[in-house]
Amino acid sequence: MAQITSLLNGENINQDHQITALARATITPGVISGLEVKDGKVLPGEAFVLCTRSNGEQIMVHFQNTTELVIDTTGTAHIVVEIAQENLDNGALNAEDGSNIGQIKRVSALPTKNFIALASITNGAITDRRDKIEQKETVEQYKNFTLKGTGARAWTKLGTFEGGEGSRINFRFLGGAGFGANDANAGGVVMEAILTIGNGQHTRNFSGFFTKIFGGSNIFTELRVFRNSVNSWDIAVLHESFAHKTIVQVAHSGERFIPSFENYINTPNPSGDTIYNITEYKGNAMDIGGLQEIQEPTNIYDFFPLKEFGGGNKKVTLENLRKWIFKSMYAGTTVNGNQSFNSWGGESASFAVPKGALVTLNVFGSDTSTSGGIQFSTNNANWDPRASIGIGVTNYHTPSITITVPPWFVRFSGYNAKLYWTIQQFS
Repeated sequence: MAQITSLLNGENINQDHQITALARATITPGVISGLEVKDGKVLPGEAFVLCTRSNGEQIMVHFQNTTELVIDTTGTAHIVVEIAQENLDNGALNAEDGSNIGQIKRVSALPTKNFIALASITNGAITDRRDKIEQKETVEQYKNFTLKGTGARAWTKLGTFEGGEGSRINFRFLGGAGFGANDANAGGVVMEAILTIGNGQHTRNFSGFFTKIFGGSNIFTELRVFRNSVNSWDIAVLHESFAHKTIVQVAHSGERFIPSFENYINTPNPSGDTIYNITEYKGNAMDIGGLQEIQEPTNIYDFFPLKEFGGGNKKVTLENLRKWIFKSMYAGTTVNGNQSFNSWGGESASFAVPKGALVTLNVFGSDTSTSGGIQFSTNNANWDPRASIGIGVTNYHTPSITITVPPWFVRFSGYNAKLYWTIQQFS
């Protein structure tokens, strides 16, 4: 039988996957209410759990916890609602009252299917992992909301964003009447805010910018972030004076976005790492906020020009980026380089060789004082000359020198010379 119609009066038997088809198509699985995990217990509540039978059929199962459940919340683990696979596959096993089919469990690793997460526990610290049911987005990239105009300059809370390291949220504001935003060719305004949670080791770790995609007046002029906790952020915008409605499109990669769109909220002035403004991007990748140039990058987070910590936005020049890439190249790779040195001498940029390397140096010059050398360092600061060649050189070049260096840093020094080198890192 290939063509089946269900949910009609008659003698046909309606199956659970047919009855729950509408729920599967329109909402995401998650918590309806309650089921919060607190110290040593799970509160009453209910949820929908998307389940898959062994034959591939999917059903949206309704789960209830009607009493406060005692559970171990010490150590490190996950708290989940899991529906038993054998009960999904064989309905004859199921009790009339639905008991003992789905259970709230403490597990060391998340199941692969037929579950929803309630919380994660790390060394006794509980993190809420409940996803609330939402209207499912099927073909839309963004979820649309309507932002009502205020008729005056005013702050509006967009909502609360929850997510961990690397989570991102995008807001796109489409101006209504008077802005012509739905017709980009007419010069209407579309504004976008792009926010990213960066390195969790830094206190102020929510960075980003907002910008106008098309011409026209700004829909809002300020974007302010309120830090609730390490993984929770309130986001608000300051309207220009307008009375029409604005379509707000929201997309994110975090745990969840809880919309608010509450007008006329009180917003304290920016203060350190707790309340601060996200700057406006004006077309030049290096004019975002008060930029601080990093002369020598130390980690990958320095390469994000929007990254904010330790007193301001940071930028890295292409030259310094090149030096860092060379210095941090993968094991087993080979780097070739060269540099000219005048009569005052000098040193090249340093290179990290985390597993040691085979280093070859050639020195070219026409002066009897021409020389070149290889230097080592354990900390990229205090340098020790270990090999040198080229003293008393004639005929414009010397034979090359090849040595093995330990897993330290290496650089090259030169005097009245052009140096050519090869660094082959050990894998």
